[in-house]
Amino acid sequence: MQIKKRTSLFFTVVFIAASFAGCMDSSKYGRLRRAGPDMTIDQLLKDSKNYNVYYAGVNLESVNAILFDPKNDDRGFSLQHYWISVNDDAKLSEAMRWINVFRIEPPSLSRVVGPGDKTFGYLYMLTSSPVIKVVDDKTLYLGNLSLRSESGSGIY
Repeated sequence: MQIKKRTSLFFTVVFIAASFAGCMDSSKYGRLRRAGPDMTIDQLLKDSKNYNVYYAGVNLESVNAILFDPKNDDRGFSLQHYWISVNDDAKLSEAMRWINVFRIEPPSLSRVVGPGDKTFGYLYMLTSSPVIKVVDDKTLYLGNLSLRSESGSGIY
């Protein structure tokens, strides 16, 4: 009898927790959307002077992502300290070279979307789960990029 009560209580708690998880306020988080056919990595590289560009990684030889933040809008990013500014074409070429080395799956290009479904920038990255939080209507925080294992869970 005691086991039935505990089991019943356990499943009740799990059900309630799952119900609340579906009701979380998603407006506190930014999202990634696949970049459409109107934007490609080649286009971003060609127009890189119109963007503030950053890479994420321990160093230039270990690039996990490259962020393109448009200069001509009033939106921007607050970046975790692992994001490093790319201030010249040679450094951007080097980052592009290293993001494509020793990778089984190629990087993908996504739009970083914030409040009002507005595009804040573009993220060219390896398969990962970035932390994107809304700071305010004009700022997104872009944090750690946890590489995903084949099961889809973060490694770190």
